[in-house]
Amino acid sequence: MSQKENVEKLLKLIQQYPDVEIVPMIDCEAVPSDDYSSWAGSWGFASLDEYYRGDERIYFRSEDEEQLIDDEYDGFCGKGMNDDEVMEKAREKVNAYPWTKCICVYIGPA
Repeated sequence: MSQKENVEKLLKLIQQYPDVEIVPMIDCEAVPSDDYSSWAGSWGFASLDEYYRGDERIYFRSEDEEQLIDDEYDGFCGKGMNDDEVMEKAREKVNAYPWTKCICVYIGPA
């Protein structure tokens, strides 16, 4: 998508969901390792999503949910349940995380 299309989509999402938090996600390549305090970036795509702040990072449901379920699955294994029961418990636990709806905007290198 072009920058114009990305910005148009972002503006449309803001109009549709005016009370939803906007979370910019900056690509590591947009921030060079130097001593400056500002860097140029480019508008990437925007999407309606949900995020969860873990101990070490932020997780997005659209990208990270399956990995979180797999991690929880491992924690339930060996507790006297069959695979389907373990998977159900893992999904329930991930669904109970304090997910927050957001408009996620990706910022890439200029």
